[in-house]
Amino acid sequence: MNVKISIITVVLNGGKTIEKCIRSVIEQIRDDVEFVIIDGGSTDDTIEIIKTYEKKISCWVSKKDKGIYDAMNKGIKLARGEYINFLGADDFLLPNKLGYILDILNKNSQKDIICFDVLRQEQGNAVPTVKEYDPNDVDNLRYMGNIYCHQGVYAKKSVFDKIGDFDTKYSITADYDWLLRAYNNSFSFMYNDMPVAVFGNNGISSTDYLKGHLEACYLTYIAAKMYVAKGNAFNNYRMSAELICQRLSLNIIDYIVKNSDTENYIQLCKNKIFDGDIYLYGAGKLGRSTGILAKKYSIDIKGYVDSNAAGDFIGSYKIYSVDEIDPLNDIVFITTFWGYEEVLDKLKKAGFIPGKNLFGGGIIIEDYLEKEYVKLGIK
Repeated sequence: MNVKISIITVVLNGGKTIEKCIRSVIEQIRDDVEFVIIDGGSTDDTIEIIKTYEKKISCWVSKKDKGIYDAMNKGIKLARGEYINFLGADDFLLPNKLGYILDILNKNSQKDIICFDVLRQEQGNAVPTVKEYDPNDVDNLRYMGNIYCHQGVYAKKSVFDKIGDFDTKYSITADYDWLLRAYNNSFSFMYNDMPVAVFGNNGISSTDYLKGHLEACYLTYIAAKMYVAKGNAFNNYRMSAELICQRLSLNIIDYIVKNSDTENYIQLCKNKIFDGDIYLYGAGKLGRSTGILAKKYSIDIKGYVDSNAAGDFIGSYKIYSVDEIDPLNDIVFITTFWGYEEVLDKLKKAGFIPGKNLFGGGIIIEDYLEKEYVKLGIK
């Protein structure tokens, strides 16, 4: 019988969760579904657990790899299925869903990529993911970042053959990059709102939120550039532009607050965010929104920077000119999108350095990321 689906699980020292993942698959596996496990050289009891079930596992290998997406690429090369799905070692399929998935794939064989809904684990419970977008509209890949969880994505192997595997320079969001490439190459998508899996909260995208956040914003920016380059009106992209900016200002501040007790993150931000006075560049809507969020979380900002409104006040906060802030001691979050290249150039000339004392939506551009990848830990 021809293999319809290849479910690929990559794992490294996943002894605490891998058994639940394996059982969720093999308890409903069929002759037209194969299960492939790529282990990265685990030193805990992962291998022993895999061996316990190996008679029902189609193929498994254990060899050191170069990271999650390198392991996924190895799985793609071994896969024999028409469709490929990736299920993490701390994820699991919901009961009695493989038959449903196969039925949907067979009925919609003209579609290249079919994306199902996925639940998330929260305090031991499986709860719906919060959607700030319409997943039926694949154009939201450009606007909203990765709108599809890979645990629910079933992509034809022929798409991988045509556009390539995962780009391993992205350590957390290579799956989003791959979906964008598929989208930009006009492959067809379909969304089905039936939850078929649950994703865990121990994956790298959950535990290293900041890095994944920066990578996703960079990819969204590149998608915006491609959209405009194809002749689309830039004004039509205003919503996306503002969302990029909000992600890189509001969300980073939000992350800092929620994780301020995390020692590793504090070390990452030492001499970058917490030292010195914080200024928000831009006295418009986004800047004011960022200021409100900062106040809500008791983050002390010194004031705003906006040369066009210097000397004015927003509430009790003064608006300064660039000449009035000190690149040796102060930190600036750019909270404006329109004209950001001019703002960035102005702040760099004043002595501010992206990634050190200059952050925000406007600086996540190619020049910045290419030069600052190592400093940010994005590889």
